[in-house]
Amino acid sequence: MVRLGLTTLVGSALFLCTVAFAQEIETSKTLESFLTPEEMEMEFGPASRMGEDDVSPWAEYDEDIAKVSPSLFERTEDLSTLEVNPSDRIAELMPAHLDPYFDMVLYISKAPEGPLAQQMFIYEREPSGNLALTDRWLVSTGREQRERYYTTTPPGFFMLDPRRFVSRAYSAQWNGSSMPNAMFFNYSYRSRMSGYAIHGIVPRYHRYLGRRASGGCVRLSYDHSASLFNRVEGHFGGLVPIFAFDEVGGTTFRDGTVEYDENGDIRTEWGYRVLLIVDTFGG
Repeated sequence: MVRLGLTTLVGSALFLCTVAFAQEIETSKTLESFLTPEEMEMEFGPASRMGEDDVSPWAEYDEDIAKVSPSLFERTEDLSTLEVNPSDRIAELMPAHLDPYFDMVLYISKAPEGPLAQQMFIYEREPSGNLALTDRWLVSTGREQRERYYTTTPPGFFMLDPRRFVSRAYSAQWNGSSMPNAMFFNYSYRSRMSGYAIHGIVPRYHRYLGRRASGGCVRLSYDHSASLFNRVEGHFGGLVPIFAFDEVGGTTFRDGTVEYDENGDIRTEWGYRVLLIVDTFGG
């Protein structure tokens, strides 16, 4: 009787373990089947890391990194000669109801190649009301690969989170890598604020700018990140629309949909009058 009891007990334990393991597999399958790549990134904690290896960005000079020529990734095409330039794309993409609320537009192409690829184009509002190009900088967006997380930069319309401008930030997901002058997206997924940000990188990794190289954030050179950080904080505060929020999924809309009050007016809050457009178009 004792022997039979032990056999039964062991068998039951094995069955329960098998069921639990099967449930874990099923949960994983369900998660991957219902989430887009960018949502997978959000689910498991997006953040940027500093380089293609796990070496600290503050480490000594690395010969392997030195072999990468920065000139390989420069973008020098004359925008006036392009059939479609960033101004055209902004005019094509931006919903009319958003235009009055933003005095700066950051247009970023996350495309892997093309005359617009891996660049940030900064437009500022002139007294006439037109948007004028003021800066054109190389960036690095997500590698778009399955790694520790899915390293994607999600496309769409975003605003910058005025509560999360951090001059000295560090990535929890990528071994504490430095994220200087971090300006986080005001974007929530499953009721959690995202880890996506525009931020600088130390000079050691400037040579990677101009190609996909981050864990999902938008990287700038250190000087450019500091310039943009100070510019936005010092000159672009004001009322901005509130992007619509899916209460069930806990996710901010990325298509420019806004919230309206009972009178049919756009709901607003204090923020930075800066619109970030992440596009997949490379020119």
